[in-house]
This record gives sequence, structure tokens and C-alpha cells, in this order.
Amino acid sequence: MFFRRPSQAPSTSEQPLLEQTLRNTRAIATILHQQSGKVLAVHGNANSSDTPGSILKPLLLFAALQKNLIDPAVTVFCRRDLHIGNRPYPCTHPQSNIAFTAQEALAYSCNTWFASLALHFSSTSLLEALHAFTIPVSISPQTPEQKQRIALGLVGVQTSPSQIAAAYRFLQDQLSQPFAKPVADGLRDSVSFGMAHNAATPGIDLCGKTGTASNPPRQPWSHGWFAGFASIHNTPLVISLYLPQGNGADAAQLAKNFFLARSKTT
Repeated sequence: MFFRRPSQAPSTSEQPLLEQTLRNTRAIATILHQQSGKVLAVHGNANSSDTPGSILKPLLLFAALQKNLIDPAVTVFCRRDLHIGNRPYPCTHPQSNIAFTAQEALAYSCNTWFASLALHFSSTSLLEALHAFTIPVSISPQTPEQKQRIALGLVGVQTSPSQIAAAYRFLQDQLSQPFAKPVADGLRDSVSFGMAHNAATPGIDLCGKTGTASNPPRQPWSHGWFAGFASIHNTPLVISLYLPQGNGADAAQLAKNFFLARSKTT
């Protein structure tokens, strides 16, 4: 799929709306037509890459359900104090000392749940799961800890807004399969009341996921992502938005600003 540079911006109604929404920000974004894959809008260098953080979670949950690696109704208990090796990766959802199902864990982006999910994959099947969404992985995990850090999108994975848009377009196309219902419902819940609630837009049925990651010590600050899909005025859209400095909540708010602007046009 060809993603245009900013100087080759598409001539669509979405393009000026995206430019207006993201002006005076450092955000980078790609918007696709879900059915055709056509680039409807792009802002910034959509091929620049960074660690994806939690926006990988729905991709891996889909793969695990497809391969029948887990029962989505089985719960994992979370105290929000996840450690992998000697490093902390605490959960940021508000609930503590709670057991999540797959759908709930996706809605609340539970690191503990998805670190547990990573251990259900072999090294080979984990790489295959991400490669199926054309997500490149730079290392082959040799230890359980490496699998967990890859699954959380923090080590060994760098993605661009264009790659994430393509991955979520492919994901959305697969969500009608019965086994994928926890993914579809979890993404909808994430926007409705979960960790991506900043993207919730009145009158729009939106599914999406946020991600926050950092690259210390080179970049001591965090960066944020939002990826999702919605149909607005009968136009099915996929959006991937990356914020070089900020967090997933900030990225979701910018996505909401675009959805509001798009919903006001005909």
C-alpha cells in the first residue's frame, strides 16, 4: 500500500479537516477508507516509526483467539503492580485487585492480563501473529520476559502510523468472525468507558485503542497513540494517530477532535 508524503496530500474532504485538527501539534496521522484502503488524509511523515505500546494488544488478542490459545472467559487477577524481570510495568487502569476477562482487559488495557497472554504464545507463534498484521519485530524472543515486553509493544517492535492504520484496517475486516467478538466488544468498550474514552464522540459508533510508550534514556518522555475505526456519514474510516510527546489519552482527544469535525460535514 502506498502512503503519500505530506507534499502529496490527498484531495479529499478528510484532508483539510485533519490538517485543521492537528495544526499547531506535532501529531502524525493517517486516515484510510476501510473498504478500499485508499489514503483519505495524511498529516506529517506517516512512515516515521516508534514503539507502539498497547495498540498491539487487540492484534495479539485476535491472534490468540484465532489460534484457540485462550478461553476469553477465563480471568486474570490484576494488582496493577506488574514487574517483568526487575523492571516495573504498572497498569494504569483505575481498578485494582480485580480479575479481568479478555474483553475487559482490552477495554482497560491491562498490562498484567496481556503479559500473561504473551506466555500462551511460542516464540514462533508470537512473531507470526504480528507478522500477519505486517508488524515488524526486530528480535526473536528467547525468554518469557522478552515475549512479554514484545507483546506490550515496548521492546523489539517499532511501527509507523501507516503500518498501524493498515493493521487496524485488516483487523476490522476480520472482526465479524464469531471468535473475534471479545476483540470487537473490547475495542468498543475501550472508547465507551475504558482507557480510550477521550475519543468517545457523540453520535458515532467508534472502536479504538490507545497506547503509551517511551524509549529511555534516549527519549525520557512518553509518546502516545490512538488507532481505531468508525463509519461517519456512511464513509468507513480507519485512523492511526501518533503523538511524539504525550500519551494515549492525548492522542485519543486529537482523534475525537477530527471525528467531531468530520461529523459536521456532509
